[in-house]
Amino acid sequence: MPSFSNEYSFSIETIDGKNYVASNSLSESYWYAKNRKNVKLVSNKTELAKDLYLKIVELFKLLEEQTKKPDSDLMGLDGVTYYFATTDKNGQVKISETWSPDDNSLLGRLVKICDNIFSLGNGENISQTETLKDIEKLLNDLKQ
Repeated sequence: MPSFSNEYSFSIETIDGKNYVASNSLSESYWYAKNRKNVKLVSNKTELAKDLYLKIVELFKLLEEQTKKPDSDLMGLDGVTYYFATTDKNGQVKISETWSPDDNSLLGRLVKICDNIFSLGNGENISQTETLKDIEKLLNDLKQ
């Protein structure tokens, strides 16, 4: 199903003793591209401060531990479900849904942090200090 927002991935890497965020995205939406063979992977890398690198690692280790718990309700899965309908080329109506977390939920805050980490990797003017503070606050709330 096509996404209405940019799709991206990022990784946190250590190369030659330095810490980086590598951000990856596509040159255009693969789903809407007229020629999918022309869609290119765009990759950028930015060095991270050591304290931010360590907090990102800590956050994702905690999230991994929590998602392994069968009764885990710690991700704050509150949000809004949107329903929409489309018609395919054969005239068949397709009904689907998408979910959006509330911006102030734990998951909504995690999404914002991930967006900021990805933006850092692209060299955008995102404060590493502010991102670190957001991660620390989220970690604190997740541990409660």
